[in-house]
Amino acid sequence: MMNALQTLREHLIAQAVPEEMVQTRIQEAETEISTMITEQTHLLTEQWENEHPGQSPTFVQLHELHNRARMMGEEMFLAQVIESIEPQDEDPEQTVVSGPTTRTAQWWTDETLEPSEETQELVEQVWPDRTVRFRVWAADLMQARTIDGLPVPTSPAHELAAEVAAEVDRVLMTISSPSST
Repeated sequence: MMNALQTLREHLIAQAVPEEMVQTRIQEAETEISTMITEQTHLLTEQWENEHPGQSPTFVQLHELHNRARMMGEEMFLAQVIESIEPQDEDPEQTVVSGPTTRTAQWWTDETLEPSEETQELVEQVWPDRTVRFRVWAADLMQARTIDGLPVPTSPAHELAAEVAAEVDRVLMTISSPSST
C-alpha cells in the first residue's frame, strides 16, 4: 500500500496541494484501498469455493487469498493513480509507445498474442492447479513478457509467480465484474 500512497502523495505535492488536503486525500485513499482489498478477498474466496465445491478453505488458504487480494487491491489503486497522473503529464501529440514493455503494458487487450507451445507448457508447470481460464490468460501475459524481453516465472516457487498470477487475477476480476460489461 505504501507504493500507491507514496505515488499519490508525491503527485499531490508536485501539484502544490496544501498539506492538510494531502493528508485528507491519503486517508481517503487508505479507505479506498481497504475497500478494494475487501472486495477482492470476497471475489477470490468465492472463486476458490466455486473451484472446490463442498470444501472450505483452510486458514492458510484464506491467508493466501487475502494476501493475493491485498496485492490486487493495491495494484488496482496504483493503476488508478497512475492513470489519473499520466494524461496531465503527457502531450498527446508527442506520445510514443516504445520501450521494452510495449506488449506487456496492454497484454489483456492484445488479440494478436499467440502463446507458443513452450509458453503454454511453462504456464502448466507454474500454475498446475489454476483454472483453464486463468492459464489461458496467464499464457497471454507470459508471451507478452517474453516478447518484451521481461523475465517470466519458471516454477511455482519463482519470485515472479505470485506477481504474474496477481496481474492475471486482477484482469480476470476486472473483466468479470458487472460494471465492465
